[in-house]
Amino acid sequence: FAIHYDTPTAAPITEIEGLVRSVPGVTGAATTSLALGGTSVMQVNFSGPVDQLRTALEARGFAVTVSGNTLRITRRAAAAPAAPPSPAPGAGGGGA
Repeated sequence: FAIHYDTPTAAPITEIEGLVRSVPGVTGAATTSLALGGTSVMQVNFSGPVDQLRTALEARGFAVTVSGNTLRITRRAAAAPAAPPSPAPGAGGGGA
């Protein structure tokens, strides 16, 4: 399978390769086309169907789209922090 992923800098390459290699059934994963500031391509040997690989990558925090034997992974956006609760009516500051 080919996995396309964003590489704005060199930093995410090792981390993403490691996450992909940690998927049960992956017997090899290596970036074959590096595009710093763009989209790189990793070739992955996986002993299962593409849907199983997609599910495993989603479990590791990626959003995944599939087209044939090519997957596109992106980091899921972190949930926005919850807003602090509003003060109860009649509570809080106010001058007299």
